[in-house]
Amino acid sequence: MRYITAFAALVAGAALVSAAPTCASRQYLDTATGLCQRCPSDALTCSSATVALSCQRGSFLTANKDCVTGNKCPPKTFADGATRTCKKCYSSNALTCSNAGELSATSCDSGTCLSAGKCLYVNRLLPGNYCAAGVVTRCSGGDGVSRCDSGGVPTSCKPGYNLAGSKATCVKCNGLEQYNPFSEECYCPTGTYKTDVVGCARCTDFGSLVDACTDTGPTHCMPGARLYQGQCLAECPAGTRPNENTCQDCSEFIGTTCDVAKAESCGLLVDEPTGTCTDTCRQVLGTQELAPTWQDGSVCRTCVGTAADQCSDTGRITACKAPYALHYTPDNVPECLLLSDCLALDPLMYGYYFGSDVGPYQRGFCWQCAPWAPPNEDRTRCMTGRA
Repeated sequence: MRYITAFAALVAGAALVSAAPTCASRQYLDTATGLCQRCPSDALTCSSATVALSCQRGSFLTANKDCVTGNKCPPKTFADGATRTCKKCYSSNALTCSNAGELSATSCDSGTCLSAGKCLYVNRLLPGNYCAAGVVTRCSGGDGVSRCDSGGVPTSCKPGYNLAGSKATCVKCNGLEQYNPFSEECYCPTGTYKTDVVGCARCTDFGSLVDACTDTGPTHCMPGARLYQGQCLAECPAGTRPNENTCQDCSEFIGTTCDVAKAESCGLLVDEPTGTCTDTCRQVLGTQELAPTWQDGSVCRTCVGTAADQCSDTGRITACKAPYALHYTPDNVPECLLLSDCLALDPLMYGYYFGSDVGPYQRGFCWQCAPWAPPNEDRTRCMTGRA
């Protein structure tokens, strides 16, 4: 009897199962009504009107059993095409991501900032970086920037750099350079010069007596030293003479105001008529219209006599420039007279002009003929008695 009862129950259950409907695709069996109902929109299979089990092509299953398009996956998840589900991002700080990889973040939570697929805490960014529109960005102002504001403008600099606020940058001074906060530039202090390699270098590189310089050499020397031909010297070399803070070539003194001490220090001479330095006495009047001179020690003294064109090393006249002529007095003293005046001295006087051997002008000569050889008619030579 017991076996008959069990068999009857089994038959009744089988009959009930065979009576349950088979639902079509995208439907589920509503156990309350025993009827097939439509699955939620975009669901491929489901267990109820609110619970999707899988999604149609182009949709992805969320953790809440919803089907959404790929761009509608909830925050911190991404659309995984292989499983058609919205999977969690690798980083807990990632707001959106492209896959499950460690470097897949595409945007980040508040307080963090995106950098190469990672979400970094804003207060832990490396020096020289800031968060701009959710992305780690280099501060403006160069490699010396340590911190900057929300606009990327530098607010502090790394050690060794100086903040140039008006220029929105950090300036590094090299070598011996110093920073001027007013001009916001580096400069070379006194005693140094600008280089392309180490910033500033010491002027003493050009010599121990150098006080100021440029990259090409000294411009000023220490007290007691003098600048000459790009060098600072304790003493002026031969052929030069001290002149304030430098050594001046003796040749440069020629034609300048002179005295015996100045001339002798350079081996020059004082030209007496002009009071200037010269390297030689003016032997002839020539075309300079200055009196000829003769050397007396360190002084070029004026030749004695009017219109003298040349004189000896003792000052005696040796030539006269036309219209004057050289004439010797009865005491054998040379003098320059107008040729007409010389001829008027005596009927036996004769004279003439001749070309100078030192310039494009003429000299004059006047002399007395012997009584037996009087002058010719134009009084340019003495007659010898021959036809």
